[in-house]
Amino acid sequence: ICFDDIHGMESVKARLHKAMTTIVHPAEGGFSKVKHRNGVLLFGEPGNGKTVFAEALAGELGIGFLPVTFGDVASKWVNDTTENVVNIFADARAQAPCVLFLDEIDSFISSRDGASAGQEEIHRTTNTMLTELVNIRGSGVVVVAATNYLDKLDAAAIREGRFDYKIEVTPPDLIARQGILLDGLTNHLPEIDYDLTSVFSVARRWEGFSVKRIQAVTEELAEMVEEAPFSSITSVELLAALRRVQGRKGTLPSNTKQLDDLILTTQLRFELTTIATRMSQIERVEELGGSVPAGLLFSGPPGTGKTEAARSLALRSGWAFLSTSGHDLISDPTRIDTLLADAKDIRPCIVFIDEADDVLAARKMSPVSSITNKLLTAMDGAAGKVPDIVFIAATNHPENMDPAALRGGRFTEKLVFTLPDQTRLETFVQHWMANSPATFDRLLNPTVVVALIGDDVSIADAAAILQAAVNHMIGRTVEEKKYIVTAADIVAARSTILGYQDSN
Repeated sequence: ICFDDIHGMESVKARLHKAMTTIVHPAEGGFSKVKHRNGVLLFGEPGNGKTVFAEALAGELGIGFLPVTFGDVASKWVNDTTENVVNIFADARAQAPCVLFLDEIDSFISSRDGASAGQEEIHRTTNTMLTELVNIRGSGVVVVAATNYLDKLDAAAIREGRFDYKIEVTPPDLIARQGILLDGLTNHLPEIDYDLTSVFSVARRWEGFSVKRIQAVTEELAEMVEEAPFSSITSVELLAALRRVQGRKGTLPSNTKQLDDLILTTQLRFELTTIATRMSQIERVEELGGSVPAGLLFSGPPGTGKTEAARSLALRSGWAFLSTSGHDLISDPTRIDTLLADAKDIRPCIVFIDEADDVLAARKMSPVSSITNKLLTAMDGAAGKVPDIVFIAATNHPENMDPAALRGGRFTEKLVFTLPDQTRLETFVQHWMANSPATFDRLLNPTVVVALIGDDVSIADAAAILQAAVNHMIGRTVEEKKYIVTAADIVAARSTILGYQDSN
């Protein structure tokens, strides 16, 4: 293969071509022929084609390709591994001109810092590798190595003079993603039509996904067709295949309620339903000039259903769901990086931050301003926002939030959750009583129960009072065996749950 066989990635190709020209034709690269430059270190996340680029480099040069892994040289016998390394380089010289490709070179030259005295063979192997990398210069062998873990390599091994060119192989760019998808659909599903607009739409949204991930989606589609045949492929099928490849959808509880089952104001239900539609029909929404929210702020008194609404939004939209809290992020700021990495892997994804004012408080007086900065920077993305990740911050105190967190492009859309009025509370009580196995006094209809519960009570507190009333009844009637919840049980439960909040 050669560079023309690789879709997109022109910047990586250009850097490799420059390195190739300088190594093979030093005068053309602007260097004296006396100065032999060599050593190309390809690094980056796994699954993005470092091996393919190395092989394409050999194809461009029209020379042989000699791939080597640590498994090819490793031995349980003392000194054998080191001798095998020497033999590999000798073999490469004998086959020159060629490209010697050292895959997963971190296995050969791991950092010697902190290595124990019992690891003499590792020391010998690394030292021998370093010597051979210098000695092979000028022999007609182009040395290319690859690693997923640049930080694990011995510092002396990757200095100039051993690897003069360090080139990052990034996840595929847009042109590459489009080409990989089209190749996969053509190869794995030649008889199935596909909507080109949908293919290009998901290619645009799948920025950051590896080559292997995108290829796996088309392979998964082929299996899906065998299980349940379909005649055409749209973004719906592509997303379904992606979900199967990802294998997980975060931490959404199995008992998550549908949006329609939540006790909300008419306006709030409309806003949440509209957002869910925008999230589930991204392609159509963007065609009409709309967009998915960058971030949402859920604010309101405790117990008004902010967390439940975030989960229901994930369920309705079909997005994955990850949850954390401001306290968790403060206690361990590394969770921010882990959370974002997980969200990028399983997107489209909602990242829900409960008690967000803990970590996103106004920075002027905040003792955790550095963590706030880290979170906001992660949301913005080092290279721009990552598509299809929606952050939801929930807070009981929106007035304490840092203004920078609330600006456009971050937690832009703000939804206010309120305590239920009598009608909504009666609706909730009616549903709760109907679904409870407990028996209530025949005089306790929803209107009476709400009157006993009192005003300014959240849905969460109302549910707790009703459950406490049932528990109180059981404790009171265990010997009488007359298991009926009475008004007195509800009054006692209100006192138990609301405690000092209860002014009656």
